[in-house]
Amino acid sequence: MKKFISANQLKRHMITHSERRPYHCEICNKSFKRLDQVGAHKVIHSEDKPYKCRLCGKGFAHRNVYKNHKKTHSEERPFQCEECKALFRTPFSLHRHLLIHNSERTFKCHHCDATFKRKDTLNVHVQVVHERHKKYRCELCNKAFVTPSVLRSHKKTHTGEKEKICPYCGQKFASSGTLRVHIRSHTGERPYQCPYCDKGFSKNDGLKMHVRTHTREKPYKCSECSKAFSQKRGLDEHRRTHTGEKPFQCDVCDLAFSLKKMLIRHKMTHNPNRPLAECQFCHKKFTRNDYLKVHVDNIHGEADG
Repeated sequence: MKKFISANQLKRHMITHSERRPYHCEICNKSFKRLDQVGAHKVIHSEDKPYKCRLCGKGFAHRNVYKNHKKTHSEERPFQCEECKALFRTPFSLHRHLLIHNSERTFKCHHCDATFKRKDTLNVHVQVVHERHKKYRCELCNKAFVTPSVLRSHKKTHTGEKEKICPYCGQKFASSGTLRVHIRSHTGERPYQCPYCDKGFSKNDGLKMHVRTHTREKPYKCSECSKAFSQKRGLDEHRRTHTGEKPFQCDVCDLAFSLKKMLIRHKMTHNPNRPLAECQFCHKKFTRNDYLKVHVDNIHGEADG
């Protein structure tokens, strides 16, 4: 049993066992269990981000967040789990992993009898396995949703109604949920954490696709050759190898491609003023950002110390 030296400390600790989040950020509407957490969170909305990463240029308001970010550019994993010897880049990632070894608390799926040691793992299970329980269907596109309110928000995408405005760039959105996801592109917030590793995602769909890299699940199978894919997009692209279809055509020279990314890459050859990605260490220029990243990793890998 955990002990505390004051009633106030005990009260603060008890909040961690509650699901209530009564304190909200007025900028992005994210909720928190404690008022001081709101204050710490609101720093991410500030323009003042004095800690700049020299490798990718990203800025941070907190020094410890910046230090953790720097580790994403390195393969170093200094934090080790004593139970299974797994290695992690940050203490937060290790702490989240340790919950796997805690067998005292389980989370049960209300759709079936499956139980999980972590709530986020349960959430992934519900979304991946029980999606068929979405019963509120849009009569315009046949897409289904879990609740009537989500369906109402979705219908605005058909009418063009956009009431929600991004406080950062002024872009308009049809629903609060879509706006929240967009705001993460400004704040860098990634609330959907993988239960298997320390990777985070701004959207739940991104998490679901990533989880399949751990589970090796490949639900999309080709009817021609039985090859399987973890994403529907992968199956759609693969099918073109059987059909020979090339739906992406260049409007300059009429050359056609099976993949959109191949068309985008090709069209850059027609633009003499195309922007060049410049290395901030040696000022060498590249036509693509991924070429620049390979250059920085290979040539300046130790530049950030």
